[in-house]
Amino acid sequence: MIHRDYIMRLIEQMIAVLARILFNKEIRNYDQALVEIDNALKAMFGWGTDFTTTLSAGDLLARLETVEGQYWEKCLVAAELINEEAQVFALKNGHSPMITDLYYKAFIFYFNAVQNAGDYPVGPYKYKLEQLAALLAQEDLPEHKSRLCEYYEWCGNYARAEDIFFELLETDRASIIPHLNAFYQRLLTKSDAQLVKGNLPRHEVQDGILELKALKRK
Repeated sequence: MIHRDYIMRLIEQMIAVLARILFNKEIRNYDQALVEIDNALKAMFGWGTDFTTTLSAGDLLARLETVEGQYWEKCLVAAELINEEAQVFALKNGHSPMITDLYYKAFIFYFNAVQNAGDYPVGPYKYKLEQLAALLAQEDLPEHKSRLCEYYEWCGNYARAEDIFFELLETDRASIIPHLNAFYQRLLTKSDAQLVKGNLPRHEVQDGILELKALKRK
């Protein structure tokens, strides 16, 4: 009960902050919206927007682990705030590599949250995760797309994961081939029904393995 109350307080606090951010976005007061995000990050986690724009996703996750509270809950709140930060910067200044990087960080935090949330209802956040994945898939950033493969495999969209693996092969064949091979080996352990649902039936997995073997010989 104590833990559930903590979750509700955290979510209520986040909702209040998001309401203020939305209000300032609607009246185009983007600087104040960024102030709200910065204040919320500092109050909840001890670091502000200067950290989210400069530190890597891995560094931010490591800092998050030192903050009191359940890991997935902290990831969820951080994801919401960083996602809003990216949107506000885009509204204020237009698209930039920094904004893409913020979206990637929000994607990583959402992904960690939904993977670890247990029976907590995370449907709306899965939707945001899917939106961010689609956005990042359009960017030509191999370091981001490698995590997209992991995401699409996790949610059972095996065909999409395979597509991105083959995109990555064009830029770094040597390092991607082992990961793609491991992906196929994991798929071989799935049932036929699971593979069909993931739009990659068993015969296509086997075809992919043969194609991969041919690439290794080149």
